[in-house]
Amino acid sequence: MAAKPRLWTAEDFFELPGREKIELWYGQPTGPKAMERRLSPFRRSMAELRLIQYLSAHVFRNDLGLVGPGFGFVTAADRAQHPPDLAFIRRDRMPREEEWDGLSLVVPDLAIEILSPVDESEQMEEHVQAYLAGGVPLLWVVDSVRRLVVVHEPNEPPRTLEQGDELDGGDVVPGFRVAVAELFQ
Repeated sequence: MAAKPRLWTAEDFFELPGREKIELWYGQPTGPKAMERRLSPFRRSMAELRLIQYLSAHVFRNDLGLVGPGFGFVTAADRAQHPPDLAFIRRDRMPREEEWDGLSLVVPDLAIEILSPVDESEQMEEHVQAYLAGGVPLLWVVDSVRRLVVVHEPNEPPRTLEQGDELDGGDVVPGFRVAVAELFQ
């Protein structure tokens, strides 16, 4: 009979050296490549919640489309793509209900990645490039630790928005605006 693995407590976890690159998953410390779905630090989750609140309110109030948790999709180059944390699809581009099973054949109009302490910059850069190459016209990478948002658009240099700046949806989510600071309160 195999021995049960040790269950780590939160106190054990916080004593681990290098814990900023480790997360606790069902009582076991794990690295960034050990799982696809991870428990998130509260700060990261709060930034995600704020984005859902502000973006959803605007999108639904103006009947613009759908905001929701990220979903796997097939890119313009016919490749399956890693799902973003959050996504927006314009109403006129929504897949038909009979297409809802499996990967979406519609690329999100807006993909949002919310960094976790275990995300590695090289891996995130690969995701950014894959989203843009796959046809995503607008990507926001939210860093709740540094309290900033990096805006990516195809063929444009990334724009870093900080506490005193305003995040807007441009042509992709018309009329959407929120102070960056609001996302981290």
